[in-house]
Amino acid sequence: MHYIRTKDEAEVDFCLSQGDTLTHLAECKLSDAKPHRALNRFAEQWPQAQAVQLLRECKAEADIGRLQLRDAAPWPAALEV
Repeated sequence: MHYIRTKDEAEVDFCLSQGDTLTHLAECKLSDAKPHRALNRFAEQWPQAQAVQLLRECKAEADIGRLQLRDAAPWPAALEV
């Protein structure tokens, strides 16, 4: 588990990798379903990684372009180990 932050201070809360391959980009929010700008940016930069915005108060899960809006509670259990 890692995080990404650039010199211009764009950042994503969590990044998961398997070996040298970035597999997941995750940004955590309370309830803001507006796609996070840095998450969008990194999703374009690493298209092989699943980009997900995790919401504690998720009214409806959705896919917006490459980004997935998901309920935060069940998401970690759904990861393959």
